[in-house]
Amino acid sequence: MKKEVSAKAPDENFAKNFVSLKGKVTKVGAFAYTASGKAVVEVTLAIPQELFGESSVGYIALQFEGDMAEFEAKKLKIGHKLEVTGILWSRKFKNRRNDPVIETKVIVKNIGGKNEKNI
Repeated sequence: MKKEVSAKAPDENFAKNFVSLKGKVTKVGAFAYTASGKAVVEVTLAIPQELFGESSVGYIALQFEGDMAEFEAKKLKIGHKLEVTGILWSRKFKNRRNDPVIETKVIVKNIGGKNEKNI
């Protein structure tokens, strides 16, 4: 007997695309505007990570948009601690050499603790 699959919307407990990260800023990209006029700035965040007992550092691309991008582009410096929440965004495309590329970044929605180099 086949089980019917419902097409109804998931309830509120369904897993959502939500990312929470805490780390140190290692790169602040150039402030720019998209073709549609939206302000953007990309930042790289170094975060501690562990897998199978092995510790390392991961580098995660963050994208700030709108007023948040304008403010953060002026204030963020390399070495600042930063805590953000946002959504994971990914796209696939081919580069100039026709090689497949997968780009993944976090689109920042909220900013938490931010301070000078005091780790």
